[in-house]
Amino acid sequence: MNTIQVYGPGCAKCASLAEVTKQAVRELQWDVPVKKVTDPMLFASAGVLVTPALVMNGKVLLSGKVPSVEAVKGLLQEAGGSCPQDGCCCGREEKAEPCGDGACGGCCDGKAAAESSDGCGCGGGGCCGGGKPGCSGWKKAVVWIAALLILLAVVKMVNRSGKESAGADAMAIPVMQEGVEAVYYQYGARCPTCVKMEGWIKEALEGSFADVLKDGRLVFRSVPADAETVRHYGMTTKSLIVSNRKQGNEAGWKNLERIWDLNGDEAAFKEYVVQEVRKQMDGVK
Repeated sequence: MNTIQVYGPGCAKCASLAEVTKQAVRELQWDVPVKKVTDPMLFASAGVLVTPALVMNGKVLLSGKVPSVEAVKGLLQEAGGSCPQDGCCCGREEKAEPCGDGACGGCCDGKAAAESSDGCGCGGGGCCGGGKPGCSGWKKAVVWIAALLILLAVVKMVNRSGKESAGADAMAIPVMQEGVEAVYYQYGARCPTCVKMEGWIKEALEGSFADVLKDGRLVFRSVPADAETVRHYGMTTKSLIVSNRKQGNEAGWKNLERIWDLNGDEAAFKEYVVQEVRKQMDGVK
């Protein structure tokens, strides 16, 4: 049975993507529920780096935007074909009764098993005489299981590395007493865009706040986000959090979420970061 999920923390874009997806599913006449996933701790393990995101059968189809119903329909059809339920389409556009005993995973098109070179209907991906699973079905299952195990191992290593790095960072850097902290929190797997944005943030701060960086009134850090930090700031992906501190306590903070909208325009990106940091600096004077 196929699955369709919309990942997001519950923002307006997330709700819009969920509605657009539901409409696309209705127009496709698919009997597949659209489920919402709002737990931020599940995003990274699903490969979701930017929300909202549309995921079908564990594959991220899109993220960070809300396309049209027609565009979503195209993505769903490409990912799931024209027959989303278990069984065979048997060469017809509309849903049909399963082929044979319902065990086949592709379309038989009414062909006998002997009509294909490997002894299976539909080139080995459909039914093998009497509606039995395709001859290569077990190979596909082994590949998928191996891929899943590798993915789980990578996620575990990333999470463990993040916790260790976060712990080491916390011990190495004392709590800021007075001033502004600009912290780029690494959340999930590192991608080229994330690395690029981190570099732009550092360049923007060094270019506009050299003096306050030098005297310690402004501090920039790039660290992995732990579970407590994710919950505290409600993060769903890599985030730049700018906070002002007074007497060792966090007096206020802001998540500069627009960095994701501006990651294709270096000048606008840096200007936005500088303006928001300057606002926080004004708040601690």
